[in-house]
Amino acid sequence: MTIETQTNRVQYVGNSLATDFPVPFPVFRPEHLRLFLWRDGRQSEMIDGFMVLGAGTAQVTVRTQAPVPSGVRLTIIRQVPLVQPMDLINGGAFNAEILEGSDDNLEMQIQQLKEEIDRAIKVPIGSNQDPDEMWLKFWAAYLETLKSRDEVLAALRLMIESGFALRPATTSSLGGVIIGDGLAVEATGRVSVDFSQMPTDKFEAMLRQLRLPIWLTRITNFYVNADTGNDSNNGLTWGTAFKTLQRAIDYVTDNFNISLYRAQIYLAPGIYEPATLKPYATAGGIIRIYGDTPQNTKIKSVDGICLNTGVNCGTYHIYNLTLECTSAVAAGIHTCMFANRGAIISLINVTLIHNTIVTGPSHSCLRASGGEITISTDCHFILNGPSTGTTRAVCWDCFGAGSGIFMGSNTTINGTGAYVCFVRQLGQVRRVAVSSVITGDFEGGRFLVENIGLIATAGGGPNFFPGTTAGVERTGGVFT
Repeated sequence: MTIETQTNRVQYVGNSLATDFPVPFPVFRPEHLRLFLWRDGRQSEMIDGFMVLGAGTAQVTVRTQAPVPSGVRLTIIRQVPLVQPMDLINGGAFNAEILEGSDDNLEMQIQQLKEEIDRAIKVPIGSNQDPDEMWLKFWAAYLETLKSRDEVLAALRLMIESGFALRPATTSSLGGVIIGDGLAVEATGRVSVDFSQMPTDKFEAMLRQLRLPIWLTRITNFYVNADTGNDSNNGLTWGTAFKTLQRAIDYVTDNFNISLYRAQIYLAPGIYEPATLKPYATAGGIIRIYGDTPQNTKIKSVDGICLNTGVNCGTYHIYNLTLECTSAVAAGIHTCMFANRGAIISLINVTLIHNTIVTGPSHSCLRASGGEITISTDCHFILNGPSTGTTRAVCWDCFGAGSGIFMGSNTTINGTGAYVCFVRQLGQVRRVAVSSVITGDFEGGRFLVENIGLIATAGGGPNFFPGTTAGVERTGGVFT
């Protein structure tokens, strides 16, 4: 594919009739499109209620479940992850399409950054004026014109949503408003800033009441201890640790903007309940979750999911954990790691254990359903399958449009019991891509690929994946 357009955004004005909106630029994956509605001076994102048709083709269309109301502006924008997942192996097979796809992705990233810069305040090249100071002067002048407290609070919400970040106090007074870290709003609507009278913690408390995310000003750590923690704590030290991982995730995602600096959640040794990774305010940030070691820090689930993801949850990196899932009933999704639509997950030094007592069609170690999972350094899979009977479980399950499983580092597997196959790809214009070595034993088929799915092994051949029977390449599926 070539990138012949210079835009990554298109806008439409609703008429209460139209539900199909053409996208005049290339889109590789459905999750790369975000939709925003602008009405009554406020912007909101459409998280669901629409589908992307034709991703990866020349005819891409967004179809909404309900017509966009008259006068409401719909913005469709392509935002790709700022990552480079291609890993070329010295002496491996040369695939021109993979190289071209990587170049296309880089061009999309450049266009994405240009679109953001075009919306930013800029000063002439030769100017000595600080753009941040110009931005603050604008807001100071605007806030000074407001007459009521409600107008001021609405303006403050817009300031945060548009990227306003707090900075150290200065001695300047701009338009009667002192700019600094502390913020006070008087009953008359006048805005004043005085560090000595309104410290940062009080300002942050007000933002939380307004449901506005606070921009992290540094890499920030949060702590969880299943034995001594308490979910009423703030999680900022081991002495004030949360008790559950879910509380830590909720607190971070509900209260902080992670665009500039990442948030890191540390788990003390222990056994933890399953958790769901949630979306957070970001323009490219990352949340990392660290265990102590896979030997002493475990997330355990019975007939469920160890780590689930919300739709469009963003990027999470998982370190030094064991994820153990036990399947005792056939119904439901049972897996160690589930990547929903828009999730980008990396596993580093993670052990995944799948104990299959009774099997079902949605039982697996990994399951990508619209999201991406990257298996990085020192990951291990342990499969304890049933010794007799027919099993429907798999090790890696890549299912649905936009799903992907990538492996960039050598991986080990220890498996007992019979499985359908090691890797199953039932995706649409998506792939499983591996570029390293899998060692160990596995009982079952090597792979199953169909329905526009792609499994790429960098020339590894049909016996690349472990197994006791040959892989299956059905209509519409490609194995390379």
